[in-house]
Amino acid sequence: MTRICVREAGSAKDGFRAAVTIDDGPEYGISVCSPFDEAEEDNLRWYFESHLRRPFTDQVRAEGVAQSVTRYGEELFAQLFGAGVDAKLQFAYHEAEKTGMENLAFEIVGSPAFHALHWETLKAPNLPQPFSVRAPMVRRNLKPTDSDYEVRASATINLLVVSARPGGARDVAYRTISRPLIEMLENADARVRVDIVRPGTYDALESRLGEKGSGYYHIVHFDTHGSLLTWEQYLKAKAGEAASNGPQDDEDEHFYTKFTSQFDLKEYAGAKAFLAFEGNKPGEGALVEADRLADLLRAHQVPVAILNACQSGMQQGTAETSLGSQLVQRGLWMAVGMSYSVTVSAAQVMMKALYEQLFAGSPLSSAIRRGRQELYREKSRRAFFGQEVELEDWILPVVYQNKHDVGIPVRAFEEGEAAEYYGPQAKWYRAPKTPYGFFGRDLDILSIERRLLRKGDNLLLIQGLGGAGKTTLMHHLGAWWEATGFVDKVFYFGYDAKAWTCDQIMDSIAKEVWSAVEYAKNYEPLNRKVQREELCQHLRAHRHLVILDNLESITGTNLAIANPLNETEQEDLREFLSRLNGGKSFVLLGSRGGETWLAKGTFEENVHELGGLDPEAASQLASQILAKHGATKYETGGDETYFRLLRLLGGTRWLSRSCCPT
Repeated sequence: MTRICVREAGSAKDGFRAAVTIDDGPEYGISVCSPFDEAEEDNLRWYFESHLRRPFTDQVRAEGVAQSVTRYGEELFAQLFGAGVDAKLQFAYHEAEKTGMENLAFEIVGSPAFHALHWETLKAPNLPQPFSVRAPMVRRNLKPTDSDYEVRASATINLLVVSARPGGARDVAYRTISRPLIEMLENADARVRVDIVRPGTYDALESRLGEKGSGYYHIVHFDTHGSLLTWEQYLKAKAGEAASNGPQDDEDEHFYTKFTSQFDLKEYAGAKAFLAFEGNKPGEGALVEADRLADLLRAHQVPVAILNACQSGMQQGTAETSLGSQLVQRGLWMAVGMSYSVTVSAAQVMMKALYEQLFAGSPLSSAIRRGRQELYREKSRRAFFGQEVELEDWILPVVYQNKHDVGIPVRAFEEGEAAEYYGPQAKWYRAPKTPYGFFGRDLDILSIERRLLRKGDNLLLIQGLGGAGKTTLMHHLGAWWEATGFVDKVFYFGYDAKAWTCDQIMDSIAKEVWSAVEYAKNYEPLNRKVQREELCQHLRAHRHLVILDNLESITGTNLAIANPLNETEQEDLREFLSRLNGGKSFVLLGSRGGETWLAKGTFEENVHELGGLDPEAASQLASQILAKHGATKYETGGDETYFRLLRLLGGTRWLSRSCCPT
């Protein structure tokens, strides 16, 4: 690998003095300035921050900005290796180029103002692609940083995902990043532990890092919103007037969520980088500034941070504003941020490719490069009003790095570790296969998790019409929550199959939570009352999930499969569930009706009404149904039966065609 380093050496008229070295060769002095004037920089900012909101307008302007990205990169290249520089430097570069772009690595070292240049655009006129698409492109600060982290030796990659959605129903899909990541692991030859912070608050993040101890997590991924805010913008965000800058969702406007500051903040000059977490109160968000977040990750010895948060790599002016840069200045080995606002569709494309490479054993720099390659290859992005536009957002990921060749320190299994890692996975709850797969429901899942995590609300009734998808959702939640470490074990009891009595439920759970020896020796000999107390105590002290589905069968509701319990058995079940109220285990109850006989002392008024699928999920499921039956012609033919299918999946059976998504 040939390393090309561009290091800031001082200021110059309209720019910088810099030095270029190739491997261990001599330093060559050059002058560097921005290829763009102020108006062109404004155009670039508009292109990434505002264009998607009005894709019908200024299309010529957008095309011009897209073309200017190539011009910027080639003019920057000319300043480094063009006709006006030392002939020896030109020769050294051409020799390096002969080895192939994939054998080059670029390192940019400088002040915040130096990093404000768009180095990721760097391109040789004779080469078909920018260097950053094929070669690692990292940035380092001039000031040496202490990065002597004591990351624990581990047999697994330990990844923590923070998915904060302060906007609730108006926010982006809850599992935009986390679900594809988990599904990838099912087909990856990699040993990875993934935890998700729930709820998406700063306090929950701090708590999770503290539980695992310093040096446990190798990567923390922030799937949150980010903004670079002046003091005036910060005050507006706190007032609920403008919670963020960029197009956080491809179809939403600004979130008008009221934000609070997680910590006291004094008035400041210029702009500061913030991440938006969920607030500790319903309907509120919490802004956490970069310094505070950097100190937290430093304190817990987290070596790598990946942020698909908007503006998390943005540098403005001479003061340090890039969150990614501030993280590495605190000692992190590597941080990946975004120089402008990033679309949801771009984040999905990049992170899928990045983690596929990482889980396949590639170094982080190679994984990040692969993510950028996919952005370059697949440029279509969802914009507002259902439009798609081509976007040159491959330049957005900015990589700050302290150490060369950052890799995750994973070692071989030691004695007993393989069983400890694979053993629980072998017992994970597996959702029954559905004909077409599982679609959507992210908003429902977010709402359900928030309800269950409220103090004293760990029992929840999911109510919906027959065919709404209650059973499918609860099966999916069982598998999802266990795979992401939200619950330890899952117990499912469906009253459509059997009239489960309280004793049968207890006995089934006891045989799972204790070994055969423990069950036979310590549990089975006890009388029923003591058994209940011991089992309830265990469920209250541990985070398990108990699912009681199709409860309408217990009372023989019309059209339900009859598996009734008599009044004594109903009361026995209610008392057992009431003992779990306020404990750590979750209880999901599924029914078509309100189950008022069970509500007192259990779920009370904690009810989630399950409706139809959202328009995007309904469209995806409809496509799967039509494809399986060879009827895809109906998708594009405008046939009324296709719109009826969409209305059925969306739970709006009797709406007119004009109300259907298009």
